[in-house]
Amino acid sequence: MRQTAMLFAMIALCATTAARAAQPCPVDGADDLTALLSRAPTCGEASRLLDRCTWGSSMDVQFSQVVIDRCEKDFLPAAPAARRAAYKKERAACDRKYAKMSGSMYVGFAAVCNAHVAAKYSGK
Repeated sequence: MRQTAMLFAMIALCATTAARAAQPCPVDGADDLTALLSRAPTCGEASRLLDRCTWGSSMDVQFSQVVIDRCEKDFLPAAPAARRAAYKKERAACDRKYAKMSGSMYVGFAAVCNAHVAAKYSGK
């Protein structure tokens, strides 16, 4: 089971690396990336930038939180209780998916997964 999970993680990392090679991140450094994500005009754009600029480490938590904050502004304040509950449930699934994995890349994977959920709900 652990070997299978590691294989999937390596495949995901390779896919992320290949995607980044096609469209490299437009900035270098954590501060510049955080600023870029903060200035994104839409949730969708912030999410796309995050996908291009992930580090594959726990630093992605910081970047993902910027995207989550941006996306939540679009839907969370006016969301009915049922939608808030569904959103919370999907975010919890991201955390559970990587909870038993060790290594900073899994912390980053969980954070990016949470950002994708926020972007999904923002787009609905």
